[in-house]
Amino acid sequence: MKSARRTWDHPALWRLGTTAPPREPHVALAPGADLPLLPLTLPDKLKGIARDRVGRRLLAERLAVPLDGLEVMPLARKGRPWTRAIVADADRLADWRKQLGPQCQALLPDYMALPCAPGVWTVEATEDMVIARLGPDDGFTAEPGLAALMLSEAAAAGKPTAVLRLGTALPDLDAQLAATGAPVFADLAALTRAGHPAPLRWSRRGSWGWKPGA
Repeated sequence: MKSARRTWDHPALWRLGTTAPPREPHVALAPGADLPLLPLTLPDKLKGIARDRVGRRLLAERLAVPLDGLEVMPLARKGRPWTRAIVADADRLADWRKQLGPQCQALLPDYMALPCAPGVWTVEATEDMVIARLGPDDGFTAEPGLAALMLSEAAAAGKPTAVLRLGTALPDLDAQLAATGAPVFADLAALTRAGHPAPLRWSRRGSWGWKPGA
């Protein structure tokens, strides 16, 4: 990924540590491998602050970290209690915030900046890392071998209707995507020409992301 870009999103996307922060409004991207998106089962009747507190405690116990060492960002759809959250090491998140410029609007894991649409997987790869968005509320960043395994598990839970495949070709990963039986497209134009929905931008999903001074 380039240091700042205007592809599917506005404002610009900037990866932490690559260059000086842009002087225009932008979204900072942190390594998704350090910001896993985890599922959590909680009673629907548990809502609001109480749900956040219980969820944070359970996630800290699952990860075997002190409660004050964990930052949690629940992902909730309007009108529904949250069941998934992005988690971060509190000290690492504090270090990232120190790198942010005054025009930063939010800090996101890199996989949440990929375009997404219901049923469509977006998978972007380099030789040593894979970034995947499996829907509006799902995604991950992992090394290729682990990514292929995670995609296999995701396909077992529900296969995509299409795959937007970006970046470097990786035989094992691409074989796993082909095994889903879904058509694979190399760019957005081909995806939409085939009748699939136009991908959403992160900003259409609400105010996700850690705030610079939070």
